[in-house]
Amino acid sequence: MRRLLTLTTLLAGLPLAGPVCAEQVFSFQRAGGQLPKTVVPVSYGINISTDIDNLKLAGQETIQVDVRTPTTDVTLNQAGLHLAEAVLDNGVKATITQDDAAETATLHFPAKVSKGAHTLVITYSGPILKTPNGIYVDDYTAPSGETKRMLVTQFEVADARRMFPGWDEPAFKATFQLNVTLPKEAVAVSNMPVTQSTPEGTSQKRVSFATTPRMSTYLLALVAGDMKSVQGQADGTPLGVYAPSGLEGQGEYALHASEKILPYYNSYFGVKYPLPKMDMVAIPGNYQAGAMENWGLLTYIDNVLLFDPKNSTPRTRELIYEVVAHEMAHQWSGDLVTMGWWDNIWLNEGFASWMEIKATDKMNPDWDIWPRQHETREETMGTDALPSTHPIQQTIHNVSEANSAFDSISYGKGELVIRMLEGWLGEDHFRDGMRLYMKFHAYSSTTSQDLWQALSKTSGLDVGRVARSFTEQPGIPLVNVASACKAGKTVYTLTQSRFTIHDPHPAAQTWMVPVVAGGPGLATQKLVLGKAPQTLSVAGCEAPLKLNLGESGYYRVQYNAPAFASLLKNATHFAPVDRANLLGDQFALFRSGQAPLSAYMDLAD
Repeated sequence: MRRLLTLTTLLAGLPLAGPVCAEQVFSFQRAGGQLPKTVVPVSYGINISTDIDNLKLAGQETIQVDVRTPTTDVTLNQAGLHLAEAVLDNGVKATITQDDAAETATLHFPAKVSKGAHTLVITYSGPILKTPNGIYVDDYTAPSGETKRMLVTQFEVADARRMFPGWDEPAFKATFQLNVTLPKEAVAVSNMPVTQSTPEGTSQKRVSFATTPRMSTYLLALVAGDMKSVQGQADGTPLGVYAPSGLEGQGEYALHASEKILPYYNSYFGVKYPLPKMDMVAIPGNYQAGAMENWGLLTYIDNVLLFDPKNSTPRTRELIYEVVAHEMAHQWSGDLVTMGWWDNIWLNEGFASWMEIKATDKMNPDWDIWPRQHETREETMGTDALPSTHPIQQTIHNVSEANSAFDSISYGKGELVIRMLEGWLGEDHFRDGMRLYMKFHAYSSTTSQDLWQALSKTSGLDVGRVARSFTEQPGIPLVNVASACKAGKTVYTLTQSRFTIHDPHPAAQTWMVPVVAGGPGLATQKLVLGKAPQTLSVAGCEAPLKLNLGESGYYRVQYNAPAFASLLKNATHFAPVDRANLLGDQFALFRSGQAPLSAYMDLAD
């Protein structure tokens, strides 16, 4: 999901649960969530009939389940639905108890359901909403001036349960075959291609879609309404951009972007996009998510997908490219491989946020995207320096906490930590690790530890030891640099502490900081700084050695007077990104009361 509003920044200050304990690789039994794991869905056949005018839906679903522990009770999610009947296998009916506060329904059978494969048929009904979650209607003004109504779904974090009863937690992956009855004039799209469309009476039709791959409930999607599309293809995959009729031509730019991005991702991840098509849909206005990575049906608020060559700005063109790249990255990181529970949402969002910039820069090098990430970096680090910050990974107990986890830490800091790891390991080792991760965990779920293991295997380094110090504890390391001239060379002694603003007594913490140092005419040096001091040395007594070369690391740097004087003297010889990094650190040190404003002003001159 690519949230576009300042809400993400505001959420960063909300108090959430504490940091996670040292993490293990993914295990279904250990995965977070509130549902019992005694009964697991294998496939859903979902049939819904919609009354868009009266905002009602009626449904019947056939769920193939795997009973892992014999039980008389089957608990699954529902929210706002009325379950009329639940029948098992040969006609055994359940007594149904609904807990609307917990958003669950429990099916009580008269005898224990035996271990193994069973078929569960549930008949139900519920509302179609006007708020942008679950299954809802979006009323908008069409280019013709008419008021039109579009049917839309938005299921992340936990709103699939508003369209059908099911195991609405990310670890419960299954396949989905969707059939929907709609007004006959509506164009309907979902994750998979249409397999059949047949009339239903005089005013409706029944549309059937192919069965999805194994995936999480929150990735299922449906959009229907008065839409037209522009079509293309890349690497043999059909691509489409749908928009309200009359605006479809404005989808050409996003379509061409996707035609470039898809082959790049196919190559980068080493796993070809596995679905038979990829569609993107512009939602006209009532779409709070901003953009959503539903597998094979990516949905966007219209102003980040549609480009009007006559009226749209150059910044809009860049934003569309970035958001398309973000959601397409999720087709692998999030969809093909999914976090086991929401405490690892950063695996989805941090990686996609990093990849959107990497892909955009790859295709548009003249845009100079990476240096312009400095402002975003400063905003993220400003939040992370406050007492109210939290770790990237945090214990999530329920859906409410999961919704609050989509903030500038999971997106922004997650992106910056991924970039730091790539800079430390090297682009080839990092990419090879991602390929191993995608291939090994395809159609399954993971934790951060699964990623660390893949990166360690391809790089030969203990990635988890470094990465966990940034993901499992809050805050920012401050690397202190003390230089001294000894026997014709400069020796730099590096130590670390925690950088904070408005927190004079922070908890003691230690990071494993991947440091990259260099300067004009100097060789690049790398080390990992832990609790013990470490040294670097260069020839001469006025060498301008700068840490965090290329601004790829997630840390602040404070230099003693001689080291800072050398940098100040040679500041114009550094690349713009390094000059911006020096200014950013110096202003942050001023804000925290650790340096005078004059030091910043001297650099700025």
